[in-house]
Amino acid sequence: MKYITFAVPCYNSENYMRRCVDSLLIGGKDVEIILIDDGSSDRTAQIADEYEIEYPDIVRVVHKENGGVPVTAAPVVAAVASAAAAEPVLQMVEELPHLY
Repeated sequence: MKYITFAVPCYNSENYMRRCVDSLLIGGKDVEIILIDDGSSDRTAQIADEYEIEYPDIVRVVHKENGGVPVTAAPVVAAVASAAAAEPVLQMVEELPHLY
């Protein structure tokens, strides 16, 4: 069971999105990461696809025009900007299995 889903909208984020995604991957298989490519013109889409291939049980990718966040599988959703690392949020993730 996934305890939390991170929705990460990405637009032309190739220079910094790896830092964000890598910081979320620390949650392992207890988290779901949805990378939402909002029609980027740089390598954002390709980078997102690479993460989905490397972490198929954790990362999902949505390629779309601007328009919001898709439905998620976990009961808790956290939106994280692709330019940010999510270390403070991950402290919360570490406590989640104890809540269920």
